[in-house]
Amino acid sequence: MPGPPVKNLDDLPFPDFSLVKGLDKSPLFLAPISTSRGCPFDCSFCSVTKIFGRQYRFRSPENIIRELIEKKHGEFFFCDDNFTAHPGRTRKLLNLMRRYNIGRWSCQVRCDVAKDEQLLRLMAKSGCKLVCIGFESVNHETLRAYDKKQTVEEIIGAIRSFRRRRIKIHGMFVLGSDADGQNTVWETLRFAVKQRIDTIQMMILTPFPGTRVYDELDGEKRIFTKDWQLYDGQHIVFNPKLISAKDLQASVLTAYGKFYALSRAIPLFLKFSFRNAFFRLMGYCIVRRWKKLNHGFYWLKNDQPVR
Repeated sequence: MPGPPVKNLDDLPFPDFSLVKGLDKSPLFLAPISTSRGCPFDCSFCSVTKIFGRQYRFRSPENIIRELIEKKHGEFFFCDDNFTAHPGRTRKLLNLMRRYNIGRWSCQVRCDVAKDEQLLRLMAKSGCKLVCIGFESVNHETLRAYDKKQTVEEIIGAIRSFRRRRIKIHGMFVLGSDADGQNTVWETLRFAVKQRIDTIQMMILTPFPGTRVYDELDGEKRIFTKDWQLYDGQHIVFNPKLISAKDLQASVLTAYGKFYALSRAIPLFLKFSFRNAFFRLMGYCIVRRWKKLNHGFYWLKNDQPVR
């Protein structure tokens, strides 16, 4: 039986990310920092609230600064699910980061932070180079189904706000809701290209146990495998409503291939946009490697995975 959540995160030692298998081999060279737990939004597909609860709990800015100084790393990634959830605390932390000249960093945020111009300016001045944003979908019905509490118009506004601050965007989408059909994948790809999103992550809806999506799909007998190794957001494990499992898997892989094509990376090198070019090349390599390692699963037969 789990005990009650720790309310004062400053009482805990700094998280030891060296325990994460394979992190030391990551090509990104980012030091991960966790500064909070919990989320009150409870999106239907998300497991965060099932693990950390719906109440935000935060480390103090002073406690975080001590860890940042101790690690002496060139670039940090704040892996909180919503780094700017408490704007006042975030402002205090960013001002301390400027004072101690912490350096470059990136984080995960929601679209609503883009409405706070003062906070956006402070993020840019304190070294923020990239934000990972859970856009989730460009389909209005899907956003409602996910209980995301944001609109496509707000997504576009957030993209433009970050671009004005020269902060790069990693857009994250979740495909496969009951409102998503064959065209949704291509609409998402066209949206990403049109809005000039720097990099994208097109996750396939994954029914993690404990989430509302899992309860719904399991109750309807639409989950065709409970091999938990496949529950990683890139393997289809259930039968969607408006598109076959085979078509969704193949479409997402094809869309990835088009976005991260070499023909898109080379012009970035020629424009001296080396960071974006590097990420495009990395995406290209990841897609090729995924196809190679998952050949049996990728070629679904009769909407069931070939194992």
